[in-house]
Amino acid sequence: MRKWLGVLLLGAIIYLASTKFRLSNILYVSSCHLAYENDEYKVTALILENNNENDIIRSHSRDIGGAFTMLSEASSLIINFRHMQSVIFDYSILNEIYIMDINSFFLNNSAIDFNFYVFASDVSSEDLFSYQNPKSVDNYYSLLNVNDKTDSQFSYIKPCHLTTFLKKWSDNALVKIPIIGLSEVYNNKNIMLKGAICLTKEKYDVLLEQDEPYLYLLNSFKDGALNLSEYHAIINSNKIRIRYKDKLIIKICLKYEGLLNLDNTDEIEAFLLSKLRLLVDHFEQNEIDFFNIKEINNLRSKNYSFNDIMIDLELQKK
Repeated sequence: MRKWLGVLLLGAIIYLASTKFRLSNILYVSSCHLAYENDEYKVTALILENNNENDIIRSHSRDIGGAFTMLSEASSLIINFRHMQSVIFDYSILNEIYIMDINSFFLNNSAIDFNFYVFASDVSSEDLFSYQNPKSVDNYYSLLNVNDKTDSQFSYIKPCHLTTFLKKWSDNALVKIPIIGLSEVYNNKNIMLKGAICLTKEKYDVLLEQDEPYLYLLNSFKDGALNLSEYHAIINSNKIRIRYKDKLIIKICLKYEGLLNLDNTDEIEAFLLSKLRLLVDHFEQNEIDFFNIKEINNLRSKNYSFNDIMIDLELQKK
């Protein structure tokens, strides 16, 4: 029997963040939490009013769609999914059985606009959605309302659009989901999301920024910042291209700012190359198909392995 922990007691399994979930002029759903318990899907929603008073409504059903239908009936409100901005998976839902249930719900629900992003978090729903912004900025500026045009400026890994997630999952390829914690809830291009989940149908791996800071170099970004204080340099833009030759070539074009009278480009390049090679070794040792080698081999009739990965690093001083 599948048993998911109750959202209000021990932690939710999946959370649907919906600060743009407008139901009327005075009410909107701030967050929805979906859990599986005792062979039923249960939905808990927090309704916010303009006077900041909260009302919690609950529903349950044998299937996800039924649970959301019952939620509308319980609240006497029509929930509009077309303004949903993000979905957050708790780590405990990251296995094939539960993800397939959720995928089926998304694919079969014509009321959902597939224009939102997928995150992962080990933070409880209560903490994540009730977090008080220290700068008193409106929820509109939350990373949970991510903007695709600016996401690469602050992301440790590029945010995953729902369509990308569904395609990768359908193709049995590795999908990268950014991890979000309380400190990253509000948009600030000077901070990076804390890490990434590398998810396949067989397993998931957690990559944290504190352990693997140079994973940032495998993500295209503009106007970002990676401070190399020991070299008096700041990397502030990056462009990634992949070339499919005899080797699987990962072309990384970096631009950095440094002291005017100091030319240490070669030293910085050697340092970054060593870090990137260690990162590739980490992927191989832990069987993390970060570059989706299996998918590339199937699509391009190649026979690449980790031994065929070549990092081509180009470093340019601004």
